[in-house]
Amino acid sequence: MIISFQESEDVLINKILSLIKDENNSTQIVKDPETVLSFPGLTIYPYQYKIMRKEEKIELTRAQFIAMLFFARHPGQVFSHDYIYDAVHQYLEESETTNNTVYCLIRNLRKKIEPDPKHPIYIHTVRGAGYKFEPLLEK
Repeated sequence: MIISFQESEDVLINKILSLIKDENNSTQIVKDPETVLSFPGLTIYPYQYKIMRKEEKIELTRAQFIAMLFFARHPGQVFSHDYIYDAVHQYLEESETTNNTVYCLIRNLRKKIEPDPKHPIYIHTVRGAGYKFEPLLEK
């Protein structure tokens, strides 16, 4: 874990809590503040709170950004609705998640990041299990 004294107290506490909560702590990939997550046609700047699809900045809600960052840090892994909800909810105020469901979160996230939301190339549904982030090469 990298802790920067330029970060707010809340960010530092969240980082420490996420390490404590993470059951797979030994396999956690630590992201450097300068790290950029790059996938075909999609670039994520975690510490700038910015996602670019090709050359276009994508405006996301806080919940959508947290969900996208969560997916991007775990490519290819399948997560249930409950797991996604818990992963995103821990970083949000209760009022931010009360009326949201994971389904709506994923649908709206797809509308913003997918070139064609009806044929996703980034976030895929795994029937009976949940969702996974697995970037496919654009055709």
